[in-house]
Amino acid sequence: MNLLDKIKKAREKGKASIGVNSLNTVIAIIEAYSLDSNFLRFLDASPYLIVERKNTGSRFTRKPDLRIPIFPLTSRRNYLLAKQVIEAIGNPYIRFSRAPEEVYLSKFLYRENPSISHDELRNYHFEILLRREIDKKKSKNRFQ
Repeated sequence: MNLLDKIKKAREKGKASIGVNSLNTVIAIIEAYSLDSNFLRFLDASPYLIVERKNTGSRFTRKPDLRIPIFPLTSRRNYLLAKQVIEAIGNPYIRFSRAPEEVYLSKFLYRENPSISHDELRNYHFEILLRREIDKKKSKNRFQ
């Protein structure tokens, strides 16, 4: 292997995919919704706080539009808060969140089904996906 091949191999090995990651997503949500440390307390709220809301029939929650910067410039406070949120949630679905509600729901959604496709996570609100998973479990239990 010559020097040129070694350089190419080293470059390929060290390439990191540039794109949306959990930190960028959470920083964008913190800044878009002006969140502070109270958001961490919200994340510790009772399970299914949002899902247990009274079902209003054919109500569908739209996935919020939020631009996630590839290289976010943020304050130290927002950066530290984002790191704490990621640590508190601790799952890969958080990078597909687009609102504080979805960050909260991501921990329950991941617990219900850790293998939801990226396309579904990207295109459907987490509340819809979580309701689907809970309904699947209920119908499965009914027939057993």
